[in-house]
Amino acid sequence: MAVPLLPEDFNVFVGAKTGILKGLCLYSGPEGSLVQNVPKDLRVLSKEKEITAMAWADPEESQVLTGHADGTVQIYSPAKGRLKTVDEACSEGPIIGLAKCGNNYVTGIASGTVRLWGDAGCEVGSGGVLERLRVNGDIIATGGPKNDLKLWSISAGLKSTFKAKNVAHNWLELEVPVWISDIAFIPLSEKIIVSTRHGNVRIYDPKAQRRPVFNMEFPEKALTAIAFGPSENHAVVGTGTGQLYKVDFRHKGLIAGHYKGAKGSIREIVCANDHVFSVSLDRHFRVHNGTSRQLIKSEYLKSKLSSLLVKADFEFNKKVEEPEVADDNIEEVGFEETEMDEIFSKMESAEQVEITKSKKSKIIITDIDTPKKKKIKV
Repeated sequence: MAVPLLPEDFNVFVGAKTGILKGLCLYSGPEGSLVQNVPKDLRVLSKEKEITAMAWADPEESQVLTGHADGTVQIYSPAKGRLKTVDEACSEGPIIGLAKCGNNYVTGIASGTVRLWGDAGCEVGSGGVLERLRVNGDIIATGGPKNDLKLWSISAGLKSTFKAKNVAHNWLELEVPVWISDIAFIPLSEKIIVSTRHGNVRIYDPKAQRRPVFNMEFPEKALTAIAFGPSENHAVVGTGTGQLYKVDFRHKGLIAGHYKGAKGSIREIVCANDHVFSVSLDRHFRVHNGTSRQLIKSEYLKSKLSSLLVKADFEFNKKVEEPEVADDNIEEVGFEETEMDEIFSKMESAEQVEITKSKKSKIIITDIDTPKKKKIKV
């Protein structure tokens, strides 16, 4: 008998385009994952409630922060099973990125506005339409179509600290188009890696220069998601046609491998503890081994998936069974014979009663002489 699922057993959360949040408990081995839907009443869902961004609401990773297409922000507490809407952080337009910094909320709106909600509330325009906002400590990174990478300081009241410069013109002396699709921070450094819809993987070093210090191209590939890892000097990028590539930054960049299995557009990628997690529009959640690139888990979650959140110290849970009581440990209890037992022992059994009834009801029919009919002459 399996031990009941506890809130702390959820090690992955997935957001869907229908607005539903799914908590997953992943088990090691062939065991299937346990999935819990939030909210449980699916009748309240709509396309306007699509989850467009997710983040942890606290450093302990005990609460989940979700941003929605209708501009609302919600906090889910697994331990309490409570879903709360943050009224003061609601905005007009889809939220493409969010974070909680102390008592303040940071949200990025698709129209291009970056807002800081809370005691020091303020907002700035990013200079164009936004597709992604990421937060790392005090730094906010933004980007979108025709809106190159920019960095903002939260403590300085959303002051701009870096503005990327596009690469040199191509061989036809035409401007290279810009469309930032995803952003990731490289740990233990100030470098930032981005993917573009035009098939570029670029690394920026704000301390060195405004132009990228690394630029790798995927011809005719629209890159939709990126994550640093699963090991040093590597990143994983996803495409709009379902490919997952492992990129090596050394030697001017090369493709170090391909994670197979996805068949729909990759929406988000997370790397944790030598595992690569991804969600795509084919309604599947997948886990690959970061080194061997082997597919470990593939779960069909019924909805088109849009966002992903994984605990930093992710480990597969082990399924624990409740101990069963052995037959040897069961003590046999005897009962003394009573008068009622004597009465019941003298009574006929059901079979004997049926036989007796059948004997009594048996009737022997013999031939009976009937008087002959007389013929009447007319």
